[in-house]
Amino acid sequence: MLELIAPSLGASSLAKESKSAQDRGKIAIIGGLFLQLIFFGAFMLLLFIVHRRLLHRSADGFQSIEFQALAPGTTNREQSSKPGWKKHVLALWIVSVLVLVRSIFRVLEYIWKDGPLLKSEVYLFVFDTALMVVLMVILNVVHPAALITRDRK
Repeated sequence: MLELIAPSLGASSLAKESKSAQDRGKIAIIGGLFLQLIFFGAFMLLLFIVHRRLLHRSADGFQSIEFQALAPGTTNREQSSKPGWKKHVLALWIVSVLVLVRSIFRVLEYIWKDGPLLKSEVYLFVFDTALMVVLMVILNVVHPAALITRDRK
């Protein structure tokens, strides 16, 4: 929550007339953006650990590992017909990289005020809008809800 609150407080400080409040606001925004990068990096580290463990388990003979979402009494044959975890983890890796690139763009955009990132809207469309459109398409094609097993009696 801190990484979301800091930029908000910083943005509200930018509206104040005093130069010191505006400077504190800029620092809060940049600090919040860096916190987002740190926390997202930690998320990607956890994703790496989970992915490695799943690959290790599948190498030990579990060819169709699910995320323990099977209903009680479900057989292995029923399990093998369910969508596998590999495409979901791959989709998660792809969208994570897209979010990371977007976050890095946001930090550079804010730090480098007079740079080309703010002078041309092309960068905004490519590194912000287009990345998020691709992210939404991927998460709609490989929807995480496919991993959830429901009892449909």
